[in-house]
Amino acid sequence: MVFVGVLAPLRSYIMQLLIDSQSYKEMLEKWQAVVVRDMEKDLRDQVMRKLFHISANQFEKKSIAYYLSKFTTDIRIVLDDGINNIYGMIMQFIFVVVAVIYLFCVEPFILLLVAVVSIVQFGVPNILKKKIASSRKEYAEAVEVYLDGVKNDLGGHRVIRTFDAVEQILGKQAKLSDFVSRKNEYSSKTLYWAQALASFVNNGAFLIVLGSCLLFAVAGRITIGEVVAITNMMNFVLTPSKAIANGMIQLKAMEKVKAAAANQAL
Repeated sequence: MVFVGVLAPLRSYIMQLLIDSQSYKEMLEKWQAVVVRDMEKDLRDQVMRKLFHISANQFEKKSIAYYLSKFTTDIRIVLDDGINNIYGMIMQFIFVVVAVIYLFCVEPFILLLVAVVSIVQFGVPNILKKKIASSRKEYAEAVEVYLDGVKNDLGGHRVIRTFDAVEQILGKQAKLSDFVSRKNEYSSKTLYWAQALASFVNNGAFLIVLGSCLLFAVAGRITIGEVVAITNMMNFVLTPSKAIANGMIQLKAMEKVKAAAANQAL
């Protein structure tokens, strides 16, 4: 009795440890870092190879800063918003599948409610996808303009010092830097608003499902123990669904940048 009395309340804590455990996260991150490293190298090699296969006239239509931004900003966006997201989404998807099987066995109607609110979460990225993708692309283009300005001004270092134009150049660079920072701020805020909307839907969904579970318990369709189990299992559906929805938001943000980089490299 003592053993059961201690173990029963610890189930929720054990689930928390399984979800939040740093040990498996660190292990996954190490393997992920190796794979992402190889993908990053492959992306850089592909871009470089394509650039050397286009004609000189076509290559000279763009500045060196433009091509440098493809090797830095654009590839980093593809890796952070794309590849790294996909790994997390795969694990979250497995959580959802296992939890869905359990909910189906206990109470199919609760599963239906969870499915509906999860679908709503997945619809969030589509509401703001154009704005998110455009803001991300604008930031990448702003970095390109900034790098071009830095390259030109540093290239004219001797001339600028000779004609005592340092303050004018510093003023111009400050404006360019502020321009890039504001574009980055706008892109980040747009992404955060979309993620906040997904969180709002997630929290509302949890309250709806919890209320339904309590009504079923009062009606005798499920036991109090099943209410606790279902509530815990909801965390393996709603929370991963929220994470997948946020991942989809970032994938949408990455699409235009990736497409633009691929088209320009051809």
